[in-house]
Amino acid sequence: GRNITPVDIPKAIINPILDLCDQHLKSVVDIMGIERIVGVGNYAKKRAKTIVPELDIDAMWHPSPASPLANRNGGADWRANVASKLPLS
Repeated sequence: GRNITPVDIPKAIINPILDLCDQHLKSVVDIMGIERIVGVGNYAKKRAKTIVPELDIDAMWHPSPASPLANRNGGADWRANVASKLPLS
């Protein structure tokens, strides 16, 4: 097997799936009154910006094994990035 990303899937298959995901995210945002979204990776950030552009939308690095950022310094840089986007307090 290999990692398959949305861009690897034919549009005729992925577009209906993305439409459902977009509708669900919009529903969750509306129901919960969410004001801020932190996407895991820039793809998630971009998708969120198209669905709810009025919100504060940011991204943290995706923890993919293929990501040089996520794997630098034994993952310490990735953990620092997550902590900067999702502070505990």
